[in-house]
Amino acid sequence: MVDHPTGHERPMTVDEWLSWGTRMLLELEDAPDREARGLMASILGGVGSVVINGPRPLPPELADLYVERIARRRNREPFHLITGNVPFYGTIFSVCPGVLIPRPETELLIEQIFLRRQGCPPKSILELGGGSGAIICSLLSLFPEARGVAVDIESAPLECMMENRKRLSLENRLSLLAGNWDDAILPGLPFDLIVSNPPYIASGEIMSLMDEVRNYEPHRALDGGEDGLDCYRQILYSDIPYRVASGGLMAMEIGAGQRWAFESSGPFALIEGFGPAEFVSDWAGHDRVVIWERKD
Repeated sequence: MVDHPTGHERPMTVDEWLSWGTRMLLELEDAPDREARGLMASILGGVGSVVINGPRPLPPELADLYVERIARRRNREPFHLITGNVPFYGTIFSVCPGVLIPRPETELLIEQIFLRRQGCPPKSILELGGGSGAIICSLLSLFPEARGVAVDIESAPLECMMENRKRLSLENRLSLLAGNWDDAILPGLPFDLIVSNPPYIASGEIMSLMDEVRNYEPHRALDGGEDGLDCYRQILYSDIPYRVASGGLMAMEIGAGQRWAFESSGPFALIEGFGPAEFVSDWAGHDRVVIWERKD
């Protein structure tokens, strides 16, 4: 519940509503003013947290909408799920319920692929588990000659990817397939790049996640099984690696503490036809990306 301001003889201004919104979010956020401004911008059509014409009165219908969004955020609903969009790698993507919200650390996956392939751009890209489409769409934007395929089993991610594909004018370059990863891949079709950010959180850790994640994001996109490695097994113990063309890359995001599984003593240490795994750490020092190059 939120304390809806009442008893004013005149409509409250945007600035006054911002002060109220900040107070309502004090117990929730390290930067409540930023989120209060961001939610206001989302109803005024602003960009980011920029709010224009703060002294002007806020119309009653927009005031009611602001109260609703503040209440949702106080209930720990993720900010980007409330606004319906999220910035990722320089682009604004739509997000909706049932879709994992793209994280800033996942931008490292895009960055590392680009660093390795800017001189030899991939012509064909496959993403396993497309989610919002942020990864595959960002890669297609970086590699304008490439065509892509994204596979997901759930309807919500497929619908979200369709929206983002349209927003970025990628309809003619990005195909979306519904189904399991291996079932939806055409036999014998090679890709210069296969990329994935699979679920990698151990099942026993899901209930300890922050409320925003545990209560509002799809567990199917988070839960990697008992040890967090189930989806890597599905990918690496299948024919999927053999869909990578000679000289191509396979790149995935991994969880903190999972590097061992891809090193010499781990279950994914040797992948036939590929060189040794390369690891890249995120800004916090956690191994975040693993990349292989096909040698044969």
